[in-house]
Amino acid sequence: MMLLLNMALKVFSFLEQLNRCLQAKTVTISGIVDAVRVVKSQPESMSTTQAFDTLFNASLETAKRLNLDDLDVPRKRRPPARYTGPAEAHNPPTAKDHYRVIFYQLIDTTVTQLAERFDTVSSGISTYIRLESVLLDGEVSAHEELISGYPELDANTCLRS
Repeated sequence: MMLLLNMALKVFSFLEQLNRCLQAKTVTISGIVDAVRVVKSQPESMSTTQAFDTLFNASLETAKRLNLDDLDVPRKRRPPARYTGPAEAHNPPTAKDHYRVIFYQLIDTTVTQLAERFDTVSSGISTYIRLESVLLDGEVSAHEELISGYPELDANTCLRS
């Protein structure tokens, strides 16, 4: 259990920092995109065998120091034949191999979700970045078509001033 807690702590610590950044009063859309790009690089750098081995060994030492149970390979389960066909189901031989897969899945899920939620092309964030540029820089003439989609922003008044 100590290993799972340490894996979660590794990932959630930088996600918590991102969360604080995203909720800041002075945050901008372009700042959010930059923060997400920086945070995405952290789990990507953790997806190495050396990083997992270090985490695994530190967790084992902590578990021994706290007199916790050793890590065991979970009970082997045989998946339904419709998923495996005639092939034998794969079961990791050691606890380390079993938890390594879980660690990489956690990292992959984190990176994928950050990419999906903050992708500037498909999520519409690029529109907000352009609107932010208009509001912060005051360059209305280059973005008249963008401003026309927001009735609360009067492009004619902005252009005259």
